[in-house]
Amino acid sequence: MIYRVDLHVHTLRGSADPALCLSELVRAARQAGLDAIAITDTDYCTPVPIELRGVVLIPGCEVSTLGGSILGVFLERPLDFVRLRQHGLPTADETVLEIHRCGGLAILAHPFAQTDANPALFPIRPDAVETACACVVPPNSAAGQRALLWATEHQRPPRGRQQCPLPPESWVRFTRRSPAPAYPALS
Repeated sequence: MIYRVDLHVHTLRGSADPALCLSELVRAARQAGLDAIAITDTDYCTPVPIELRGVVLIPGCEVSTLGGSILGVFLERPLDFVRLRQHGLPTADETVLEIHRCGGLAILAHPFAQTDANPALFPIRPDAVETACACVVPPNSAAGQRALLWATEHQRPPRGRQQCPLPPESWVRFTRRSPAPAYPALS
């Protein structure tokens, strides 16, 4: 079975990106035929129910780091932002370790969206790399191609290719997973 999942979705809370409220995101996800969405508000772990109107909601967040943004998805508990930020912005590797400590997967988010991106600051071993992000890195863009090349060179799976037509205001991207792993946070 193939699950259609978007692993990078912002709600209105804690996001400067264009966003929708949770119920509008779920409606857009259902219209797009998605089975699940990860709620990844910037620098905040938004509490979400396990499911809303037939769409599984995956707990997560997007963390600002010295090496760019890192998504934490499938979190079993919220990140400790106080500890993570005790000396200012954390490194990407510190963030990956915190995400793993909280039972999640770490995804390097839109790594080349900024033209001055410094790959030396990227995490050494993210679990995946976002290679397309509808609101920041369109599919097949130069930044997306650089991210795909970096993912390939570092043997990390790419995530986030735009494969379904959605209204621009929803900013939903998705990833195909087959078969779906059993995540304790969703059981």
